[in-house]
Amino acid sequence: MRSTQIHRALEQGNTRFEICQLTFKGVRATHRLGTRFEDSIGEVMDHLGLKPSAITRTSSALPSAGPAIESNDFISAA
Repeated sequence: MRSTQIHRALEQGNTRFEICQLTFKGVRATHRLGTRFEDSIGEVMDHLGLKPSAITRTSSALPSAGPAIESNDFISAA
């Protein structure tokens, strides 16, 4: 049911406005010609209702920024 999908998305900390915006963007990105919009909306709502533990984001996957550059480095180079 659509209402359970909405409640699961609300439990993740999203506001109703965020759910509407994310659903709109998700449907635009994933909708295929020949399928119903209702099915595309349901698929996006399923993704919004996933628990954060199901979506793994680790900081180790991000590239390192390298050594920090201090403002004095530019002065001494001139």
